Amino acid sequence: KGETATFRNCRFDGGLYGINCNGNLGSITIDHCETVNQSSAGIYGDGFTATACYVHKSGGDGFKPGHDATIQGCFVQDLGYNSPSAHADGVQIRGGRNIKITGNTFSILAGKSSDGSGTIKGNSGVFVQTNGSTECAGLVASGHWIASANTGVHAYPANAATAAVLMTITGNTIDAKAGLEIQAGSGATTAGNVRGDGTGIK
Repeated sequence: KGETATFRNCRFDGGLYGINCNGNLGSITIDHCETVNQSSAGIYGDGFTATACYVHKSGGDGFKPGHDATIQGCFVQDLGYNSPSAHADGVQIRGGRNIKITGNTFSILAGKSSDGSGTIKGNSGVFVQTNGSTECAGLVASGHWIASANTGVHAYPANAATAAVLMTITGNTIDAKAGLEIQAGSGATTAGNVRGDGTGIK
């Protein structure tokens, strides 16, 4: 529960998760690693820093952080791989806190995978939802390039009366059907987000 570990230049192939940090109270460093062919998510859990990782061909999401996580400089693509009912997000957060997501490249598309080997079913670059009455707090999504089948960043307070999405969304370049989807009562703030042609996104 309080593990301190470093994974560097590793490849994780298959399984429910590539790396499972669920419930970790320590510090796990994941540096220049690859996850591929997971059924749920490439990296899952708490207390980790993922830097310059390649996360792809997950049947579900790229990352599922819970709390105290940093995701920076990673490349995520080909999600919902061969999973036609998937709701696959580059980063999916439900009731998370203290999560910094910066400078990543998300290719979250739908149709054929980048290598033509299968189908993909992407949804959002970053999808954040409150978990019942548990708010999301201390979240940052900044400096990404996002190509998405649906939304670039989606902040969704499932019950806005009791829990908000306290999140800062800044400086992202987004090519998606909906650049930002910030639902009423979320508490998220945005600034400096643009489409690929440079036009602003409110």
